[in-house]
Amino acid sequence: MPTDPSRISFELEIHGQESACMTLPTAIQVTWTDGTSSSITNLCFQMGSLKDVPGGANIVPANSDLTKALWNYYLLKGDGSFGIHNPTFIDQILTNTQAALNPI
Repeated sequence: MPTDPSRISFELEIHGQESACMTLPTAIQVTWTDGTSSSITNLCFQMGSLKDVPGGANIVPANSDLTKALWNYYLLKGDGSFGIHNPTFIDQILTNTQAALNPI
């Protein structure tokens, strides 16, 4: 068993976007955009909010094919019927998503 309790999970959705959660081995001080700060050991964020530099370009743009594909994944995952409710729609989503991610 690892002695380092830190971990990162990418199997999370926040408002329909692929997100990440980090559990840190020790607390860090975070200053939020509203000017407040707090000491945290757990941090979750949308992947689309990551910038290459402060105020710079998004690393994973909100309109990218990857972001759209992940939205489709969460749409299907949250369906609750395992695709039985509307299999034609599910098939269309999967076909269109695969075509967008593998344009050949």
